[in-house]
Amino acid sequence: MEKFTLKYPFDFEGEKVETLELKARLKGNDLLAAEGEMKIHGIVDPTEAERNLFMAARAVSQPVEVVKAMDLADYVSLANKLPSFL
Repeated sequence: MEKFTLKYPFDFEGEKVETLELKARLKGNDLLAAEGEMKIHGIVDPTEAERNLFMAARAVSQPVEVVKAMDLADYVSLANKLPSFL
């Protein structure tokens, strides 16, 4: 796993988020899990942005709410590290 350091740390549920552990590779099961999580969140016809958010969450093994709370600059940097599936 690679450590991803945020330029703009933030608080999430009372804890400071400064770094995230980035999985080396995602699997087909991660895609299926992200699809299931989208359905749980009421997203049945996801946009590309929604799909990318949920896959990024899988890549850092965090709830999608953590990725949604990230500064956009950090999210873009994270997404750029994941070109094979985002």
